[in-house]
Amino acid sequence: MTNAVREAFADYLAVQENLTPEIVSAEKVSETDGELNDFLGGIKIVCKLSGETTAADMTARINEIRFKPDMQNIKWYNYRLLSTNLAALAPEDKVSSFVYVSVHPEAGFRDFSDNEWNSYVENEKSRLIAAGSLESTLSRVTQIDASVGSEAKTRALIAMLLSFAGIIAYLWVRFGTARYGLAAVVALVHDVLITLGVVVSCTYISETVFGKALLIEDFKINLELIAAFLTLVGYSVNDTIVVFDRIRENRGKNVLPTAQIINDSINQTLSRTILTSFATFIAVFVMYVWGGSGFRGFNFVMLFGILIGTYSSIAIAAPILIGGGSKKAE
Repeated sequence: MTNAVREAFADYLAVQENLTPEIVSAEKVSETDGELNDFLGGIKIVCKLSGETTAADMTARINEIRFKPDMQNIKWYNYRLLSTNLAALAPEDKVSSFVYVSVHPEAGFRDFSDNEWNSYVENEKSRLIAAGSLESTLSRVTQIDASVGSEAKTRALIAMLLSFAGIIAYLWVRFGTARYGLAAVVALVHDVLITLGVVVSCTYISETVFGKALLIEDFKINLELIAAFLTLVGYSVNDTIVVFDRIRENRGKNVLPTAQIINDSINQTLSRTILTSFATFIAVFVMYVWGGSGFRGFNFVMLFGILIGTYSSIAIAAPILIGGGSKKAE
């Protein structure tokens, strides 16, 4: 399949082919090579290729192998590519053979031993062979069936529902009534739905001037964003529990909270809630702006989630506890 695609689209594919380079000759640059005075004492290698390429491509290949893991032992010296008649090559010039010249920085200052010279020559030959042999594979495209995406959405929903069930159970045990758990979950559902709506709206504003100025992208609901929503759930419920704890302290042991108790408790924890949310918001904002596009979706969800979660802990979760203030707690 790969070979068929390469042959059919040979003139359109921006991939590197193995040019199977061959070293024709390797000679020391001498004073008789008047055009190569800058490389006196260096090496002049004539290289032949099985195909044709440009001087710019060959230069790019030589520079590229410098960053290959298996090229760490190759030493790098000043070099130049020339035509076979030692004329300068323009970047767009086509070549199937060329002259490669390089010079050791100590050439002209001292004489090399045979071992040093042979090592230098082999280094330059290896450099050329590796550069000419570079080839890149075709880009791979992976398509995931819709059923797999549907399964991922189902698992995400299950994970969210299980987390809500666990929260209800935990708060029921901690506060002695399921009302606290249900109030917290209602607030969490509100947080997730509002933040999800904001994420979806990014699709329509990501390409606008306003969206680009705010670094908004067309965020996709993937594992990264699912992790962000679950993190938001954990952050928001922690904020809510702080308010609930103060309500429990103020109501005593035997009565359900009244409107006055809830109002007093919210006022007592308001400064702590706002300061904590503000500090977290600043940290996430820094990551959103300077953390790179790879984490921008996660940070975007957390930015809006912190704002919505702070509001819901104060204005939604706590007021739900009102009712039956004269009844005894179960």
